[in-house]
Amino acid sequence: MATEPTPPPATPAAQPWFARLGPSGVLLGLGSVAGLVAAFLPLVSVSVEVMGLMSARQTAMVVGDWRGKVCLAGYIITLILAFVLYPPGGLRQKALGWAAVGAGVLVLVMAIWLLILALDTGGTTNSDVFGLASAKASVGVGAVVNVVAAAAVAAGGFLKARDEKLI
Repeated sequence: MATEPTPPPATPAAQPWFARLGPSGVLLGLGSVAGLVAAFLPLVSVSVEVMGLMSARQTAMVVGDWRGKVCLAGYIITLILAFVLYPPGGLRQKALGWAAVGAGVLVLVMAIWLLILALDTGGTTNSDVFGLASAKASVGVGAVVNVVAAAAVAAGGFLKARDEKLI
């Protein structure tokens, strides 16, 4: 009875991409995808009512602000980096790891700035003008999700830099 030959062990080139990511790549990838979604979620919602007769409601999206556009561009860049930084044979240009750190820090700073601006609009407040008009502003879910996604991207960038022994 003949036995079948065993296949050779998997080489790094044959490893699936997702298996090569590790914690840093997972944080970069998932944070980028969450950030792409967060860019199109509400940043701030404002509603105004005048003497009980007329009312208006306006919602501003995260991507509607220039800082949100920078975040969106950063998320796209870090999603691309999630593929570029994890080639089958390992990263040859170690300095490219700094790109993930830089993009992560930039996105995190912009996301925190946007959250502070959203909170500065009044958080969840009611203001009454001589009983004639009232306005209510509330922070949207996009502002919070954007910060969480940016923190994940920044953490992934720092972990990748640590893995490559850049820091």
